[in-house]
Amino acid sequence: MVASQTGSQGINWWSMAALATAAIAPLAVIGIALERYLIMGMTAGAVK
Repeated sequence: MVASQTGSQGINWWSMAALATAAIAPLAVIGIALERYLIMGMTAGAVK
């Protein structure tokens, strides 16, 4: 999808930046929402 933004006049950088942001944003939101549970899960096995 991002690679299709190249045309005969070159690379459409604004469109490529918007698509990249749209692709990364949902993952960032999910990561922030689940951060508490990820850290609890990673440190649960480290407790003696």
